[in-house]
Amino acid sequence: VTMAGVIEDPEPLYNNSTLVGYGHRSNAIWLFRQEASRVFFSLLPSRRDRNSSQTENLWNLTGGWLPIGSGSTPLFQSYRVAAAVAGRGIGRSTVHVVAMDNSFQLWHNQLLVNSTHITSWPAAWKNLSVSTHAAPEMAAAGAASLALAWVDHPTNRLMVRLYNNTTGTWGSPVMAAPQADLYRPRLVWDGTTLNLFFTRGDRLYHCYRLPGSALAFSSPTIVSSLLRVYQGQFDAIAFNNG
Repeated sequence: VTMAGVIEDPEPLYNNSTLVGYGHRSNAIWLFRQEASRVFFSLLPSRRDRNSSQTENLWNLTGGWLPIGSGSTPLFQSYRVAAAVAGRGIGRSTVHVVAMDNSFQLWHNQLLVNSTHITSWPAAWKNLSVSTHAAPEMAAAGAASLALAWVDHPTNRLMVRLYNNTTGTWGSPVMAAPQADLYRPRLVWDGTTLNLFFTRGDRLYHCYRLPGSALAFSSPTIVSSLLRVYQGQFDAIAFNNG
């Protein structure tokens, strides 16, 4: 299961005029999974009305799974689905997913979060014309951008592509590393810089997006020459990114 968080209430946690601390920001965790050649989603809400203090929380972990896309969707494999959110607030957040079909092609879909209770996702899947034999990775890369990373097939090059959520367009793919193991890379946005982690020869490597308008990455550096990483089993998170 893949998770992505949507901040539904973008307002400050504190009322500056009264100095009242609300102590909670309404949000929902979106879950994604692949089953029977389809991709499904479900929501885990954690909401609190600022006026009445009425709450709405998780009530079921197994129910409420709904399909993504129309009936003519591609047949997807059981690779991990990539998911990320652009924007904050109801009507301003967009959830994005990328999944792999049976021919190892990546497909993209998105949904504007225009309600707290979404019961359908009818948008059609769009082929990204990308081939890979490893699960993709996606992460927010600023207020209105997303980054998609994958290990290209058959070259095993580590590739990255940016999506502009304002214009709804993908940028051109850029090579971040000439060689990577055939496992899912990890993207981390730390509030300023887009970081990329991957394995090569069972060693963990790191590179980051260089400053400037063009998408370009630093030369990969090894994180540790002593610590081996087997079968891509590692993870990375942003710490204290505000």
